[in-house]
Formats: sequence, structure tokens, C-alpha cells
Amino acid sequence: MDSSLLFPWKRIILCIVCLHSMFVFAVNIHGAGSSIASPVYQLVMFCHQVLNATSEFSYQGIGSGAGIRQLEARSADFAGSEIILSSSAYESNKDIQMYPTMAVGVALYHNLDLFAEKTRNLVLTRAAAAKIFLGHAYFWDDVEITSTNTTSLFLIHQ
Repeated sequence: MDSSLLFPWKRIILCIVCLHSMFVFAVNIHGAGSSIASPVYQLVMFCHQVLNATSEFSYQGIGSGAGIRQLEARSADFAGSEIILSSSAYESNKDIQMYPTMAVGVALYHNLDLFAEKTRNLVLTRAAAAKIFLGHAYFWDDVEITSTNTTSLFLIHQ
């Protein structure tokens, strides 16, 4: 008998044994954090649950900060977050590692009257958007916003 015909079968049997061993051990994995990533993580967890019925997988979309707090308190196995740990937090939790797992798009909306001719061409730069998200720009007439818009654009102190 030609031994080259047996070689692929040996690989297949080894793969079956390895896959079976994955299903024998029960694993419980709990994640928490990012709300925007929650549907994706929950779908992945559901797929793992279907493939590995002896294990339990869960993810709670409770917000990035709360997810990091649960991870630091060891009540979650991983945290989904767009927040990078500070140097001091990273130093005090040396066993925590940060890996990018997904990227999402964010659309900015505003409450200005789009039908008014003077607010139709509002321009927000990355710096202006960052200032808004960081809580450093509270009003539409902030200098970071008005500096990139035309003089005909009327931005109120609101």
C-alpha cells in the first residue's frame, strides 16, 4: 500500500482529535464594555456558543469605561473599548493587554437648521470634532469651529 495515501488521512484524524478536545473542556468567557461594538461581539459569542455547547460566552454593552473597570476588577475576561489605558493604569495591571479588534465609523450630527442658508455649509475639522468630543467646545461659536467656516456662516452661542 502506498504510504503517501495514508498521510492526508493521518492529518484529518489528528484534526478531528484536536477539534474534539476543544469541545470537551468547558470555557466561560465574559466580556463587557463598548456599546457600539456590542452587536458584533454578541454575534461572535453566539457563533462560538453554537460551535461549543459546553462553554458559555457573553458580552455586555455597558460602556467602555465600565468595561475597563470590570476588567481591572477581574469580573470580566475582556473589555471592548475605544479608550486607551493610561500609563499608570497599564503599569498597575501588567497582565492586561490591548489589541485592536474592530473599527467603526462615527457620523456627526448637529442641531443647527440645515435649511437656513447660513448654516448649510458647516465645516467641522478633525480638531474641532475632537474638541467637541473631549468636552472642550460647548458652543457653536467656539473659535475652533468658527475659524474654519466662512464669515457668512452665522454660528450662535448655543
